[in-house]
Amino acid sequence: MIKIVLPEFQEYLRSKSLVTEKYIPFYAHWASKFLAFSTSNNNLSRTLQIQKFIDYLKSHEKIADWQVKQADNAVTLYMNQFQGKKDVSIAASDHKIKLPSSNADVLGKMRRHHLSGRSIQNAMRKALRESEIPKHASVHTLRHSFATHLLMKGVNIRVIQELLGHKNIETTMIYLHVIRELNGAPDSPLDDLFNDE
Repeated sequence: MIKIVLPEFQEYLRSKSLVTEKYIPFYAHWASKFLAFSTSNNNLSRTLQIQKFIDYLKSHEKIADWQVKQADNAVTLYMNQFQGKKDVSIAASDHKIKLPSSNADVLGKMRRHHLSGRSIQNAMRKALRESEIPKHASVHTLRHSFATHLLMKGVNIRVIQELLGHKNIETTMIYLHVIRELNGAPDSPLDDLFNDE
C-alpha cells in the first residue's frame, strides 16, 4: 500500500483548486521534504527557511529548474496558506495578499506574496465555468481587454505601451484594429449601470 504524503494538504489543494489534480501529490512531496529539511533550521525565519531549502535543491539535488519552481510554489502554498487554514484575500489595487495572522508582521501590515500562474489560471477557468460564458478565455485575455478598454477611453498609446511592458509601439498598435471594429458597436449594458449612478 502506498502511503499518501500530507493527505490534509493534498485535500486542501484539491478543495481550493489551487493545483491541477495530477500535480497535487508532487506538491505534497515537496512540502514534506521541506518540513523534514526545516527541522534542522527551525531557528531561522520562515522566509529564510524556504530560501535555504530552495538553495539546497538547486545545489545538491539533481533536479530540473521547473522542479525547483514547483517545489518553491508547493512550500509557499503550504507555509503561507495551508498552515494558516484561513482564506487569503487579494487586494486588487496592488496584488498583495492579506496573509493569515500567524504570517503577519508585528504591525499586521500587508506583505507581498506571489501566487503561482497555475492557481490564477485555475481561478479564471472556475470563474468562466460558473459564469457559463461559452467562449475560450485566459488570464491573458484580461490583459487584451484592459488594453482595448484603455484605448477606447482615449488613453495615449504610449502610456498603454508602458503599462503593458511592450518594447515596440507596433506591438501595442495591434489593439487599434479592435477599436476600429468596435467603433459602431453599442455600449455595454454594464456601462449603462455605472453611468446611471
